[in-house]
Amino acid sequence: MKIEFKDNYIYSDLKDILLKKGKKVLRIFYSGNGDLYFDIASNYTYDENNNKIAFLEFDKNDVGYNYFNKLFNDIVNCNVYAKDNLNTDLVIKRANQKLVNNGIIEWYSDSIYDEKANLLKIINTNEVIRLTFVSNREDPCYGFSIRICNSGSKYYPFNISFMNLFNQFQLLANKEKETKKILTK
Repeated sequence: MKIEFKDNYIYSDLKDILLKKGKKVLRIFYSGNGDLYFDIASNYTYDENNNKIAFLEFDKNDVGYNYFNKLFNDIVNCNVYAKDNLNTDLVIKRANQKLVNNGIIEWYSDSIYDEKANLLKIINTNEVIRLTFVSNREDPCYGFSIRICNSGSKYYPFNISFMNLFNQFQLLANKEKETKKILTK
């Protein structure tokens, strides 16, 4: 797997993350509406409902595996942020019950209600993390795009976990940039 960082078209201090494996490209980016998006460019097949599906797998040797492993474990174990009271704990558990089913994270895009939304499934088995994207023809986002709202997410507060993932990649992009500066001096 290869990772590339591209300038974000709106925010000059942010990078779009491109994770490439063969002909598959996962793009993670922050949009002008203040939301985070995951999108995949890949060959696709069809599921039992005739929806397009595409996937990307990370094994332990792949760039990004540790980041997605942390994301998965934080969501499944409800480690979003320091729980300061019982009410916060209940909100987190309630949201987690909608998000995690039989050890599989199922994030329906925040772009529209679930029945018409694109879906991202995250499965962690046998040291492999699999991201499966399901395109719903009725989702207003183009292709396989998954919208993670930072204001009003149906899975609040777990949108924070995805932003933490994005921020970890931003730190990696900054390290890469600093390394290139040092090497070119």
